[in-house]
Amino acid sequence: MQVIQVIYFIVAGLITVGAITTMFFGKDLPGFMNGGFLMGIAILVLGNILWRICCELIIVFFRINKTLAHMDNHTKVEHFQPR
Repeated sequence: MQVIQVIYFIVAGLITVGAITTMFFGKDLPGFMNGGFLMGIAILVLGNILWRICCELIIVFFRINKTLAHMDNHTKVEHFQPR
């Protein structure tokens, strides 16, 4: 779980830097005033939210797997073998 958390913070930082770069150096969209700025805000908000959801799902899947493995190890039934 620690590895996923470290990767989360690294990529979240990269998304934030990319969004800020887009805000100030991105091209304007035709028909929109300051389209680059608006696109940067969208990347900042939506990008980080979607990345968080992806990481949380990965953590949930690992916890489900761990719980199922624990249940499997503690519910093994010895088969009855007649003499």
